[in-house]
Amino acid sequence: MKLYHTTNIRPEIILKEGLIGRKSIGFSTASDWVFKFGWLPDNVIFLSSDPDMYAEEGMYTYAVNVSGLGLLPDYPSLVDKGAMIEEAGYLWWQNLEDVPKTLKSKHDEDYGIDKDMLTGEDTLAVTGTAVVEGPISPDRVELFRSTRQATIARIASTYLRSR
Repeated sequence: MKLYHTTNIRPEIILKEGLIGRKSIGFSTASDWVFKFGWLPDNVIFLSSDPDMYAEEGMYTYAVNVSGLGLLPDYPSLVDKGAMIEEAGYLWWQNLEDVPKTLKSKHDEDYGIDKDMLTGEDTLAVTGTAVVEGPISPDRVELFRSTRQATIARIASTYLRSR
């Protein structure tokens, strides 16, 4: 299975060294908490199923073969979808109807969801994102496109749809 990782690190480095992984402190309050609570290892690589999800000017998107790597849950992405996290190891939603359908079977009305019950496949289904522990060797990584290529592709697609 291929997922995508977007970064500003140039292909000459990534294609030679692979993806190293790091703590994403300061990226969001949720990611700060997740690392502070020890919910994820320090050397994680955030991935998405959509190559355009995090594409910005000056960035490169890499296709990553994650087969056999073991996906971990992207807890911060669940917070982006309305979940609350607590140090004790639970995620919960203020309104039960806001719990994503694919997670309802794991959700306890009183406590929420025990973080250890979630898988990378769960967050991939809900948010389109998951995490793997790094490093990822260069033989699993290929340049998908630079954001300049993505911008050109979006413009062309918009133009063609308008015709």
